[in-house]
Amino acid sequence: MNYFEEINGGLVFREDGETVMVSPWGVNSLRVRSCILGEITEGQGALLPPETDPEAAKVCIGGSRAEIANGEIRAELSVQEWGKALQITFRNSRGEILLQEIPNGGALQKKARQFKPLPGGAFSLRASFVSNPDEKIYGMGQYQQERMDLKGCTNL
Repeated sequence: MNYFEEINGGLVFREDGETVMVSPWGVNSLRVRSCILGEITEGQGALLPPETDPEAAKVCIGGSRAEIANGEIRAELSVQEWGKALQITFRNSRGEILLQEIPNGGALQKKARQFKPLPGGAFSLRASFVSNPDEKIYGMGQYQQERMDLKGCTNL
């Protein structure tokens, strides 16, 4: 089955009512958009205009895997065997993982992108990513508590 196609210099995935588009957007950057039960429309949803040439991106499609590269960033899209869910991995020019979506959860039916219907026919999208064990999350103001690193905290 063919899950991927190239459209206007971007990479499009379609399966089970979901459409995901990864497009070049600026120098060394990619824009990811997703929708359920419809087509992705062009709009002013991005903060910056696309200061790039769509022909500068390199797209490679092969079965259940595809890649799009724009300058020094690359996105690898792979369809997982269980549930045909898409997983996106972003890498730098050295091949190091910058950001990776969670894998499909199998029987738990975990997915990297979860759509929640909203009144009026719109959807809310929640994206989930693999956590880097060495990453720390600080900020959000300073609370009067002993914990500074709030990564993984659900109950303070």
